[in-house]
Amino acid sequence: MLDAFIDLRNWQKIQDKFSKHIDKPVSLIDENGEVKVLSNKFPLFCETVMNKNKALCDMCRADNFQKLKESKNQIRFYKCHAGLLNIMVPVEIEGKKVGALNISSISQGMPDDKVFSDLKRRTNVMENDLKDLYSDIKRSNVDSLKYLGAGIYTLSETVPQLEYESRVKDIKFREMSLLHKLSTILSLSLELDSILDFSVKFLKDSFKINRCGIIIFDQAQKATDKNHELDLKLAGDVKKTGNSLIINNADKTEEYSLYRSKKIIAFPLEFKNNILGALIFGADDYNLDDNEKKFLSTIIQQLNLSIENCILYKNIENQAITDPLTQVYNRRYFMEVFDRELERTKRNDRELSVIILDIDHFKAYNDNYGHLGGDELLREIVKVVKENLRVPDTLARYGGEEFVILLPETNQYQALHVAERIRKNVEDYNFNNNTKVTVSLGICTSNCKSYDCLKILGQADRMLYKSKNEGRNKIFNNVL
Repeated sequence: MLDAFIDLRNWQKIQDKFSKHIDKPVSLIDENGEVKVLSNKFPLFCETVMNKNKALCDMCRADNFQKLKESKNQIRFYKCHAGLLNIMVPVEIEGKKVGALNISSISQGMPDDKVFSDLKRRTNVMENDLKDLYSDIKRSNVDSLKYLGAGIYTLSETVPQLEYESRVKDIKFREMSLLHKLSTILSLSLELDSILDFSVKFLKDSFKINRCGIIIFDQAQKATDKNHELDLKLAGDVKKTGNSLIINNADKTEEYSLYRSKKIIAFPLEFKNNILGALIFGADDYNLDDNEKKFLSTIIQQLNLSIENCILYKNIENQAITDPLTQVYNRRYFMEVFDRELERTKRNDRELSVIILDIDHFKAYNDNYGHLGGDELLREIVKVVKENLRVPDTLARYGGEEFVILLPETNQYQALHVAERIRKNVEDYNFNNNTKVTVSLGICTSNCKSYDCLKILGQADRMLYKSKNEGRNKIFNNVL
């Protein structure tokens, strides 16, 4: 925790100078009595005792630090379990005692035999050996103790707070630089994949985490590995509660061992009370101080806004190319796709097929079931057609009750097979009130480099009208 307040490398230099000046071991300890920074070696007597029972020394310092915190005094003189005098003063940051400075190994003469017999029992070192080592420690007089106490109190009273304030300034500058970089990059793109890719890398570089995953519901997901299924589960749990989720000792559970992290934290990503997804961290050491928590919160807010902007942009983009009733592509966008695909087909010397589909007797259906019933029929037809298409195929509403299908790299026989499957499935489908509906289809397959989109569509349209004139619920095709 101390390193969250003080730059320990800078502190080491200051403490070393003070320790050299007083010619005594000085240590910066945390709340648990563990030495975080040591200046000047402990005497051989102390090193021998600590090597045999370090926990005893840590416990002694921790107990005295607790008494110092509870006391109104700002300086504590105490004898350790080895009979040596110690001087302890608190390291206070922003009014909170976060650790202590300790001058140790101060001899005031040989302690009584009981001290050595206790040490022998706890360390298994012979009493005479302990006494010999103790006698090598230079004895300090009363006046020097007052000097030592005043010196260490002055050091602890001023320098840690100054170090902390300097560190806060450095952190603030770093955070502002990172946030500026983040906001600049995020503002340059409205592509969700790009936003997520950059955010995952940014968060991994900015925090001490092993992995980072971002789940956006119904949109996209990005992670530093392949644990998407677990990410989705955690994101679902976050969505249910609306709160952050923490899993401790994750590396010891079978379910989350793949994260290779001791702790997993999932944060909700939300905008205007709507949970968009989740940000998932896997880390071994993840104890953020208040400033780091605020920084992370700011990053998440920025990420929320960028993701929401991407989704809004995507929705607007989709509205421009999508038929609002059936949610398939509109005619304008279909023509753009058709033009690109035809050029590719010509370059690669391949075939391409187009199917135009018309719902038979659609006006009569509208008259019987109303326009809402007609709208529902269009959506149901789209559902049936989609079930018979491949991923690279393009379905669009051509106008009214007509739909058009682009089949890349498809010859006339393959196109006939697709059309027949659609025709049969529509014929067998039970629509509203168990009504039976049929469709007529016209196909044009192009294997000639000289024809354009309108020529192919015109030929498919003529095949469609031939199907309708021949009694409907039929398929006719032609090759250009």
